Amino acid sequence: MKHLYFFIAQGLGLKSWRKTGTVERELALLRRLADKGWQVTLFSYDAERNPLPGEEQIKIVSLWPFGFLRGTLQQIYYHAMPWLYWRYKRSSSVIMTNQTSQGWPALLVQKCWHAPLVARAGYVFGEQCTKSQRNDTRAQKRKRREQQIYQLAEQGILPTELLKNWVVEQYQIDADKLAVIPNYVNTALFVPQADTVRQRSVLMIGRLHPVKRIHLAIESLAGTDISLTIIGEGELQGSLLALAEQHKVRLNLVGKIENEQLPDYLAQAGCFLICGLTEGHPKALIEAMACAVPCVGVRGQGIDNVLQQQGTGLLCEATPDAIGRAIQALLSGPDEAQQLGHAARLYCQQHYSLDWVAEQYDYLLSSMLTQKHRV
Repeated sequence: MKHLYFFIAQGLGLKSWRKTGTVERELALLRRLADKGWQVTLFSYDAERNPLPGEEQIKIVSLWPFGFLRGTLQQIYYHAMPWLYWRYKRSSSVIMTNQTSQGWPALLVQKCWHAPLVARAGYVFGEQCTKSQRNDTRAQKRKRREQQIYQLAEQGILPTELLKNWVVEQYQIDADKLAVIPNYVNTALFVPQADTVRQRSVLMIGRLHPVKRIHLAIESLAGTDISLTIIGEGELQGSLLALAEQHKVRLNLVGKIENEQLPDYLAQAGCFLICGLTEGHPKALIEAMACAVPCVGVRGQGIDNVLQQQGTGLLCEATPDAIGRAIQALLSGPDEAQQLGHAARLYCQQHYSLDWVAEQYDYLLSSMLTQKHRV
């Protein structure tokens, strides 16, 4: 039996995934791996141990049996984990992080259990710090740990070639130990809905945070009859509502919803917009593409390597005028919009489908067990 120990990002847990409505999306890959013969043990950092009734494919282990810990007590607990959970140790096992920059406990377990460690990440924290010019003490500490985990792991997994190149150059990691496997989308759930009439509206999905540059979207729609719907929560709710009122833009803030509800919102949107400053390999974008929604994205790493100008979506500069022109082009040109949407759906099926991504993970993880036994 092949064993996979999957560590949720440090400090987060199943409760966190439930709160953001992403628990089903996050568990989808682990379920596929279980179908392929992996016995999956998931290590979480909150009190929820069985949030999904009837879940039999994944063993859930809570890492907070003593309540909420901070500071020195938290560090002592992390260092004691390999012995506290020794009973879960099995042969033919691999340890994998959900996010490398928050995978410190997984590294501590790996050192004692001597199982190969896979430093998996959907984004690179250090790269985001560089782009957002974040350089505080806390960020630097997390960045150093991210680099150390990549250095000590037997294998790294990154979602794009650009992020792989950044890790190679900035963290001095051997390119041969880094694999590129993109984020996945469930193309059986995120499908076009032919019977739904698209509205004259723009949809965005993400945190209400400065890094998402939502103000550009609002300013781009000033003086138009196009509405803007945003799914997500965050610190900017009040200021965004005020900005929308100032520019007389109809803004609908939905809040957080379950990931499985997104296809209904995507089906009604005239187009999908993403204009974040820092994006690794945005799941919301590929989910919109899988639903054949015409997409607009600002130029920048993480967006323009997914969208292709006049191919699967429209790319533009990060200015209100440029964004506004791209949106108007899609909403006033239904034939082009439909063509881009269909091309985007096909591209997702070929490159980002859950089944295909699960096959890549299964092959890589299984090969690591083979190499371990040879040694």
